[in-house]
Amino acid sequence: MPAASVYLGQSVPSLREIIWAGSLPAVRVGKRIHLDINDLDKWVEEHKTRYTF
Repeated sequence: MPAASVYLGQSVPSLREIIWAGSLPAVRVGKRIHLDINDLDKWVEEHKTRYTF
């Protein structure tokens, strides 16, 4: 999960909260949490904001 937190620019605890809130799908194997890169990309696309200056 540390690599995913860097990829998303979020801390590991923040990423856990996103997963627990149901905003990001995850696969749990024992105590480990696995994330799909496609789900990470989809999450980024869904949370993009466009600013006009």
